[in-house]
Amino acid sequence: MRHLGSKKFFTLIAFGLLLFFVFAAGKVSSYKMISEERLTPLGSIMASRVNSHPLVDQEKVKVSFLGDSRAKDWADYYQGSQDFNVINLGLDGQTTAQVLYRAGYHSADLDASVVVIQVGINDLKVIGFDRNLFREVVDNCKRNISSIVDLIEKNNGQIVISTIFPRGELNLVRRIVWSEHVDFAILEVNDYIRKNFEGRATIVDSYSILSSSVYEVDSKYSEDFLHINNHGYQVISLHEKLMQAAQKF
Repeated sequence: MRHLGSKKFFTLIAFGLLLFFVFAAGKVSSYKMISEERLTPLGSIMASRVNSHPLVDQEKVKVSFLGDSRAKDWADYYQGSQDFNVINLGLDGQTTAQVLYRAGYHSADLDASVVVIQVGINDLKVIGFDRNLFREVVDNCKRNISSIVDLIEKNNGQIVISTIFPRGELNLVRRIVWSEHVDFAILEVNDYIRKNFEGRATIVDSYSILSSSVYEVDSKYSEDFLHINNHGYQVISLHEKLMQAAQKF
């Protein structure tokens, strides 16, 4: 009887593990498909037009936050500021290609504005599925960021560009769709941002400010695996840099 009970127990364990791996495989496949689709500006990009916030006080500094969900959250943090008219041009899940493509539709918002750029993580996380994509994805990310900066300069914008935020702590599920090569890619793109936009933009090294280790965000600044909380946005201390950038107009 004891032998039969043990056999039944291990059968249930095996069945449970099988269900877990089937579920995980489905999630990974779906996550991979969505992430790869976002590497191009096609698909549902134009279905999500960002509504710009109207200028209320002409005496305030006009600040546009351009990029992905991190840029979106950053803009939300500064909404209601006494010093800034905030325009939120951040969209969840956007890659550099999508942000570049979309930036052309927001020229009025980017004109004579301080533009804060935070983008890149949604490109680089695709490398977690296939490290052979590393060079192609990283080089495209760099190229697109450079093109975004070029476009803003043509629209007479003052640029504040942030390095890509560090990730949160890896859990079991995230390890399935992440690898150290994504971390290497983030470091390379951040090094590119630091070295290539000096003199053209105000560089905010958010990665260094927020990190507690080589790859991870300090836990007190973490909202979830890819996002920081308000304390994180506070410690970046962007306010002074925005005011300095505005004085260059």
